Amino acid sequence: MGAKQIYAEALLEAALERNRLDELDREARKVMERWEENPELSLFLKMQGIEKREKKEVLEQVVFPWVSAEMQNLMALMVEKGREELLIPVLEQFGEMVMEHKGIRKVQVSSALPLSPEQKKELEFSLLSAMGCRAVTAEYKEDASLIGGIMVRSGDWAVDLTIRGQLMGMEKYLLARERAEQ
Repeated sequence: MGAKQIYAEALLEAALERNRLDELDREARKVMERWEENPELSLFLKMQGIEKREKKEVLEQVVFPWVSAEMQNLMALMVEKGREELLIPVLEQFGEMVMEHKGIRKVQVSSALPLSPEQKKELEFSLLSAMGCRAVTAEYKEDASLIGGIMVRSGDWAVDLTIRGQLMGMEKYLLARERAEQ
């Protein structure tokens, strides 16, 4: 288990223990937005040669006034351990863990043609039972190379119902059969 996972799990545990999961999830997203808006802060924290004390002082002045004690503790600990470059990846991991804890699965759906609102609704309903979750948040994109059908991905899980996938499967089958006959 990597450092990113360890810090994210610690934040999740703290959020659950204090019954503040939704608040800390919103706050983590707010921190990520602010980091994106102020790349100088991120660069400052990543700079070599700046003492940990100085980094903590900047956080105390610029960030700590608008974040919770849990977030302050996480940031201070990460600076102390020299892991400040992992802050955003940790918060992203935390967000994924919050969704998983709530039974929400994020999926990416690719289709050759745009799906209608009715098709999207039907697909999401089907995914609920197939994935055994409470809710699905889907991100849709078009990919003409699929020729037809849909591809659904969520983490390591994938379902390929595309014409391209079927053609590739047929090609593998025919090549294997040809080799077997030789």
